[in-house]
Amino acid sequence: MSKLKVGVIACACMIAGIAAAVAQAAPGDTLGVSTLVQRILPNGNSGYDTLVTGPGENYTVRDGSENGGAALGAAVSGRAHKRTSLAYFGQLTDFQLADEESPARVEFLDPQGGAFTSSWRPSEAMNPQEENAMIKQMNAFADNAPKRAGSGKRPAMDFVMNTGDIADSQQNNEVLWNRQLIEGGTVDPGSGVDPAPYIGTNPLCPVGLPIADAANPEKYTGVQDRSDWPAGIQPGYFYDPDNPNFTPPPPMPLPAGYPLVPYNDAPQYPGLMDRAQEPFKAVGLDVPGYVLFGNHDGLVQGNAWASDIFNQVSKGCLKPAADAKQNGGEDINALYALTGPGSQPRGPVPPAGQQQSEPLHGSAT
Repeated sequence: MSKLKVGVIACACMIAGIAAAVAQAAPGDTLGVSTLVQRILPNGNSGYDTLVTGPGENYTVRDGSENGGAALGAAVSGRAHKRTSLAYFGQLTDFQLADEESPARVEFLDPQGGAFTSSWRPSEAMNPQEENAMIKQMNAFADNAPKRAGSGKRPAMDFVMNTGDIADSQQNNEVLWNRQLIEGGTVDPGSGVDPAPYIGTNPLCPVGLPIADAANPEKYTGVQDRSDWPAGIQPGYFYDPDNPNFTPPPPMPLPAGYPLVPYNDAPQYPGLMDRAQEPFKAVGLDVPGYVLFGNHDGLVQGNAWASDIFNQVSKGCLKPAADAKQNGGEDINALYALTGPGSQPRGPVPPAGQQQSEPLHGSAT
């Protein structure tokens, strides 16, 4: 359920995920306030766009004529005093909680553009904390339905349905974190362990590999920490909260064609990525919760079947950081060569209980 701290390398792979944007918390108290009262809206500024609270939005009673058809009838007068609650439930969806430190992540594909711009989300390290806040909001409505029944009482929530994609890459630790978030309990979103016992024994932990944060495995390791990058490669594309206003210093300019994304107006939060790895107490749902299955719950980043090569990469010490086309990194065949014979994809990875040895990282189930 844990992973090695990784030495960041340059290589190529082919997976894409789902995109999201970093967002700053909206001002004002939103806990237990429905969209009938107020909404959270972008402030409309260019560049880094913060959030503000705005006016609510009421229900619209539809009569069937919205798409050019004939009206089916009109709402009966006084219905607000006659309505009976048949079912009151909440919906959560698409957590896509990611182990953002996993060597199996492919953030480095995002700079290529096109379909690959869903490979990295600047806020994905904060997924567990965001989802805990979502569950707190759902609990605030458990006994506080936005609309009253005809009797004047507010019905109690029957259940919450999570409609899929709760894990981003079907890893064991991602699924475990989601269960802890839903049921309540301590969530430890950090996935690093001391790599020393595995050097030279795992084909993707070769002797002599420089491993970032090896002495401090509880710290963040990944593309959003520039100190983790190999010498000569400039990670200007990725938002680093320690120093968002990044200008590549000479004599190491960005490679030709590398799409530098400026974060000059983005907020600076020193130590944020490390703090995102710290354990915290999840509140858990106050009502029964049910989970449906989504493509991300059964595929690597929602795109590819788990395989031997993905399993080996996810349990190793080499985290892809920059693709070969953009940054002169290693060809994907070099990564395959490191894994040795028999490393090509051969089908789904067996459940953790069937592994030959304890996985170094959460393997697919």
